[in-house]
Amino acid sequence: MTNPNPRGPWFHRFLIWLFAIGVSVLSFWLLGYIVRDIDAIQGPDYQAMEASMLDAAIVDRRKALADEIDDAKRSVANLNERRLLLQNTISTSQQTMHQLLDLQRLSMEKGAQLSDEQESALTENLDLFLANQTQAQEFNAQLSELNLKLQGLQAQADDMEAVVNLAKQPILEAFDAALRDHRWRLGIYKLAVLLPLLLISTFLFIRKSAGNYAALVYATGVALAARVLFVMHEHFPAIYFKYILIVVSLIIAIAILIRLLRTVANPRGDWLLKQYREAYTNFLCPICEFPIRRGPLRFVSWTPRSLRRLLARSSLGESATGEDKPYTCPSCSTELFKTCPRCEATRYALLPACDKCGAIES
Repeated sequence: MTNPNPRGPWFHRFLIWLFAIGVSVLSFWLLGYIVRDIDAIQGPDYQAMEASMLDAAIVDRRKALADEIDDAKRSVANLNERRLLLQNTISTSQQTMHQLLDLQRLSMEKGAQLSDEQESALTENLDLFLANQTQAQEFNAQLSELNLKLQGLQAQADDMEAVVNLAKQPILEAFDAALRDHRWRLGIYKLAVLLPLLLISTFLFIRKSAGNYAALVYATGVALAARVLFVMHEHFPAIYFKYILIVVSLIIAIAILIRLLRTVANPRGDWLLKQYREAYTNFLCPICEFPIRRGPLRFVSWTPRSLRRLLARSSLGESATGEDKPYTCPSCSTELFKTCPRCEATRYALLPACDKCGAIES
């Protein structure tokens, strides 16, 4: 019979699991850095693919149209600026001409005439006003022509953009395929790093899950399993991830079930000792759970749930455990209490040490 592992004080156990959680978080963090380093691998370059696969004539024509549109827009902007300046000049000339006409009208009302300089200024201002009006009409005509040209160029650019988009379709499909392949490769690279670590963690879990370093095994195993699930969810399609997750969960459930069945069929020493200890505490046969009817308990019926209330109200437990006679389960014929060969007192037959003298049976 193996000795159970010491549990230690509760604060020590609390620190163990606290640091185990810390190890799990830090391990998950470290694995995240490794995964991000793998993500740094250069993927497909769309600009390079477009430059190599798109027809150069289409590209040149689109660029030429864009340049013509820019030139037309600059011409329209310059013409609008010149027209604005001309409008200011026309407005100034018109004000000056109105002032001279008002002066001429006042002079005529007084029976006088404008001086030669005033007449010359009025004539020049009128000629300038008419010339500016003519120039403004020419600017409007040129602006109309430029706008029509710009609309035509814009229509050609729209048609060319449709042609370019149609020509880009195979390039986009090729880029999407290359990007999917790149994501698959990244996922495979990540799993190539993570899966061996997960297998090692699984091996340690199987071998060391009940040992002194169980908390460390659990912490690293949880971090690795979580990171593997994140990678699979990120790089593999949802339908594949769903089936993979179900299959992996099924395998884990089957493995746990097989382990439990094996534990029941061939229990380990510590698990068996715990089962025996709990059964003796509840006055039940550890093998078949038939009530141990010794002393006053021969006349009492109980269940594991009602036993505590029964013992709390009476001294039946002390009387039953204090009876110094061997006892065999009448249901399964298992010897439950026997005579200690060292002190010849009655001891628990299925527990490793005698509660009277401390003698240990091998």
